[in-house]
Amino acid sequence: MATIKTEKSSKPTRDPIADTTASRTPAELLAWIRANACTGDELAALAGQHVEVDRVLASHPQASAALLSSLSHSSDRATRSRVAANPDTPAADILRLGQQFPKEILANPALDLLLLENPALMEHVPESLLVRLLKQAGCPASLLTWAAARPEVKVQLAVAMNSSAPAAALERLRQSSHEAVVEATRARGGAIAPDADPEKVFEQAVRERLSSLTYDELQDAWSSGDIGLAQWTALSLNQRLIIATYSDFSGISPAAIARLLRDTSWTLTTLKELLPDCACWGEVAEKPATPLVVLEALSTSKLASERAGVAANPSTPVSILECLSRDPKSVVRRAVAKNPSIPLSVISGLSNDSDSGVRASVAGNESCPSDLLAKLAMDSDSDVRAELAANTVCPEEILDVLSRDSSRMVVRNVARNPSTPVKILEGFFRENKDPDLYPWLASNPSVPVSV
Repeated sequence: MATIKTEKSSKPTRDPIADTTASRTPAELLAWIRANACTGDELAALAGQHVEVDRVLASHPQASAALLSSLSHSSDRATRSRVAANPDTPAADILRLGQQFPKEILANPALDLLLLENPALMEHVPESLLVRLLKQAGCPASLLTWAAARPEVKVQLAVAMNSSAPAAALERLRQSSHEAVVEATRARGGAIAPDADPEKVFEQAVRERLSSLTYDELQDAWSSGDIGLAQWTALSLNQRLIIATYSDFSGISPAAIARLLRDTSWTLTTLKELLPDCACWGEVAEKPATPLVVLEALSTSKLASERAGVAANPSTPVSILECLSRDPKSVVRRAVAKNPSIPLSVISGLSNDSDSGVRASVAGNESCPSDLLAKLAMDSDSDVRAELAANTVCPEEILDVLSRDSSRMVVRNVARNPSTPVKILEGFFRENKDPDLYPWLASNPSVPVSV
């Protein structure tokens, strides 16, 4: 096989693409890309192997639209950022990435061309993306002027607060039907300091507008969801008391609380004070977005439901899972036993737990090793064996033993387990004396067509 060239030559030796991606390190692949005038197909064959390579592909001038579209969904933020800045990226992907990378989108030379070719392009972008673009210091004057004529108050405010807004845009805003926009435009005094941060200016304008809301406006905005906990600090003490008298925050979801804890400066203590009647902290603890510092705090909660939520979270550190595996409440230990990230040392100990529900949770965990599954197949409690019979990673020889179990529930779970060997499923049909088993067989996607 030819070796990868690291120096340019008049006729670079090229590896077959199939071999190039098979066993090359990122450094070797990057050297190969630099040494060869790669085609779009060759670049596409290199994608998805190493994140370092994907980042280079995302900026490569020969990257095809299809490749860039694929890379726009990468889990790597740096790769997506480079795709957003690549002028060859399809328009739909550019606009989709705009919410995450507004500066890259505005710096992309393709944006001006897209607007020239299709002036109505921005008509179809989400309002949140449009607002983010308009708040950027590098936003084109043509886009600001166009947006000033839009009817949405948030869009108009974003234009008003941009220090680069041209006179034509400001003149349109002075005729706005929204009082807040007219006030914001008037407050500029014709201009904002050139070195002002548009983001901070915008936030200050929003704060001032929130503080001026009347009782009815405040109630309508809170009830409709236009403002929420994210704007709480911008409200006056009197406004907070007004909200507290008619709102119990019952509409906020555990996922929303987890995002607030992750993305804002809100602390667990503060939110618990604001949500005294909230009973969903155990569910918050289960959410992947919940920060580690919150998981640590909830792991020592007096409420078993909150400790159980931490125990169920796959992101919970091993050290915390080890502590919770010794919790006096079985509901907490059961949650640990079901956790797919449970370490071997912990799951081994829980397989001997005095509570059959804990052992059943271990038996149903797909991370449980085969030797523990074999031990649990001999458990005296039929609920434990039933959970084992339903586990899709249960070895065939254990399923064979369980197929002759004295418990009907165990046998039924073997019959519906998609990992059960065909010969056992066929045997159920031929030898079974219990017609009630047939529906369980019929629900198994692995059952033979003949059966």
